[in-house]
Amino acid sequence: MVGSIGSIYSSLESLDLTYMKPNRDKKTLLNPKGGQNSQDHNFLLPAAPSPPKHNRYFRCHPSGEYSSSYGSCSMYFTDAYGGSCPCCKRQMMTEMKRVDYGELLAISNKEVVGGEQEGASYVKGVITYTVMDDLSVMPMSTISTISMLNKFGVKNVNLLKEENVSLGLDKALKLLKASFESKTVLTDVFLN
Repeated sequence: MVGSIGSIYSSLESLDLTYMKPNRDKKTLLNPKGGQNSQDHNFLLPAAPSPPKHNRYFRCHPSGEYSSSYGSCSMYFTDAYGGSCPCCKRQMMTEMKRVDYGELLAISNKEVVGGEQEGASYVKGVITYTVMDDLSVMPMSTISTISMLNKFGVKNVNLLKEENVSLGLDKALKLLKASFESKTVLTDVFLN
C-alpha cells in the first residue's frame, strides 16, 4: 500500500484481541462492508463551514412580579436589546448564552468517568497507545517505550519533548493526504 496507510492496516491486523472491547470484531474495520443502500449515501466530507454568525439574543428577566404567573416567557427571545416581551411586556435585556454545535458534540461525546460509552470505539479505553510517525499503532508499555528509545538511539531522555497538537478538519484532511504520500506523516503535518 502507498504511504502510511499500510502501517495502520498492519497495526490493526496484528493487534491482540485482548485490547478489543467485548463484542467488537476487528474484521469489520479491516474489511468494511457497505450497507445495502450504501450507494445512496454521500460519503464525501462536508463543505467547509461558513464563518459562524454570532448574533446576540435577549429575553426578559426570569424573576420578578411576573415570574410565577408568566411561566411561558422563557419561550420568547429577540435580537433587539430592550424589546418588549410578548408574554409579560417587560424589557428583554438578559442576554442568552449561545452554545456552539461543537460544544454540544463535545458534551455528548464526553466519556463517563469509570466507564466507557457504548459504541464509541473498538478498543478498550483504559489502554494508552503509541502512534508512530508512519501511523503504526501499538499499545504503550514500559518495555515498548524502552525498545522504541533503543531503536531510535536515544541516549538522553531529557532531550525529548512532548508535543501537544490540535486536530480540526483542516489538519485531518492534511493527515489523510499525507498518509497516502509519506512515511513520516506526523512530522510532515504537525512539525513542518
